[in-house]
Parts: sequence; structure tokens; C-alpha cells
Amino acid sequence: WASFAWLTAQNIRIGHAEAVAMNVSFNGELSWELHVPNSQLLLAHSTLTDAATTLDINLAGYGLRAVESMRLEMGYLHWKSDLITEFNPFETGLNRFVKMEKDCDFVGRNALQDMLQQPMRKKLVCLHIDNDAAAPHPGDSVLNAAGDCVGTVTSSGWGYRVGKTLAYAFVDPDHGEIGTPVKLQYLGGVHGGQVISMGQFPRQF
Repeated sequence: WASFAWLTAQNIRIGHAEAVAMNVSFNGELSWELHVPNSQLLLAHSTLTDAATTLDINLAGYGLRAVESMRLEMGYLHWKSDLITEFNPFETGLNRFVKMEKDCDFVGRNALQDMLQQPMRKKLVCLHIDNDAAAPHPGDSVLNAAGDCVGTVTSSGWGYRVGKTLAYAFVDPDHGEIGTPVKLQYLGGVHGGQVISMGQFPRQF
């Protein structure tokens, strides 16, 4: 682990197959993403599945619904669902990835600087919904106590390890504080919920 740090990549071999391994995962577990040439995919797959009989190895590609549940619990955001161009990185909670210092230049920096002079339009939050039977769909409305629409769901699902229905949503900033009660309108009904912190099941390694 010390020689292969998180968010780094290395060229490796899986048996005789060449691969680029990245210590990053979309499920929050200790796992690697492997990029293998098409001509060597079968060899790499066979080598890994053979090794799995004696080693504690799981292929993350089997069980995409589980991966989706785990990433919601971890607070990992999905491109084109939670990460969208309509909202800037600060509204999406990606502050730690943006350096606004004068010596840090990047495409769009001046436009982003202008945005930061204005009040925040929306804020991406995690919601716990009081409905264990079904989760909302992207595009469903988030309501305040008076029934006014204050936000929109971006993604959702059941968190198997936390035992909660979770959803991410862009909401008005005054409804973005942890503990704020909200309502969600979906499947012909209105269900209660509240804003909670992202990352309900933190990394254990």
C-alpha cells in the first residue's frame, strides 16, 4: 500500500498481460481500476479469476447497483448527474480541488472569480429520505415546508450499509445546512427528509 498510494497510477503486469493500474475506485473500497489492451483482456481476466480462488479478490464490474449504493454512501459524485456544467465547483462542493490564488491560472478562472463575487445560486447536498421502499429519480423536486420547490434531485438510491435512502440534490443555499428538513415529491406522494453530511461510510484504510 505504501508503494502504491491512493490516486496514483503504475504500469503493471497481470500474468503476461500488460496493464495500467490506478489506485482509485468509484465504490470507496480498497481496489484498483485496470486498463488493459483489448488483445490481452481475456488473458488478464482469466489470470485474475484464477487468482480469486486463493486470494481475497473481487471484480468490481460485477454488481453495478452495489457500486452505485457504495458511492452514494461515500459521497462520490457522478459525472453528468451530480457534476454538471450548470453549477460551478464551489456550488458543487469541490472547493478543495480549485486553487484561486493569483499564481494558479486555468481556463475559466476569471469567469469563476466573477461568479464568486455573487451569492451562491444552488448548493449540492446529501439527503436522507424517510422512505425505505423507493428512492426518487433525477429531476424530482425538493420542497420546503410550505411546499415550494427549492431544489432538484440529481441521483439517489438505497444505502445498504447505512440502511437509508440517500439522494443528492442541488438546493437553494438557505436549505443547504445539515439538519434542514425538506420534502421530496415523487411516485405520486410527498416524503420527508433532511440534509445530512456526505460520506456516511468513510474509507477504512
